[in-house]
Amino acid sequence: MKKDVKKNRIKKYFIDAAKEILINEGVTNISVRKVGEATGYSYATIYNYFESLDHLLWYAGVDFIQDIIKIYESDFIKEKYTPEDIKQLLRKYIAYYFQNPNVFKFFFFYQTEEPPEVVKQEFVRPSLERIQIGILKNLAQQGIIEHEKVHIISSLIMNSVHGMLLMYFSGKRKITEQEIYSNAEEVVRFLLRQ
Repeated sequence: MKKDVKKNRIKKYFIDAAKEILINEGVTNISVRKVGEATGYSYATIYNYFESLDHLLWYAGVDFIQDIIKIYESDFIKEKYTPEDIKQLLRKYIAYYFQNPNVFKFFFFYQTEEPPEVVKQEFVRPSLERIQIGILKNLAQQGIIEHEKVHIISSLIMNSVHGMLLMYFSGKRKITEQEIYSNAEEVVRFLLRQ
């Protein structure tokens, strides 16, 4: 039991160090040597906990998802929702990536090997979409939208937001932060007929 606690603690040191490097320097500047140096362990020790750098990065990705969930989860636990809740949810989600552009680039630009089975489930339905679908189902129960359209509306909202963020962070098309916020709200208004 004590051995598992120690192993999990050291594993968490590596994950936290990888996250810190990724946030500050970007995913292309991360290496097992840097992670080892940041934790005070030999880089070779990392391979006792992770099969590869990509394996470590998948765990860091799950941790980032948990960070994102914490930002907005408590604000969106209600009995009754309004379309404004979807807009607020998107504003917080978009703001997180503006504050952490290297996290967005990691999720959407960096190619990794296949994730380990233990973390694969975390990426099946991203955190924002789970909460968003819950809100949309509540709006459907109120008769604001049709039940059968919940998943397609959620998908359209997510694809729109991620598309705008991809344009912004790739620099391929000039779009401002403010335009992303207002366009996201316009998409919600259009899809929810508000």
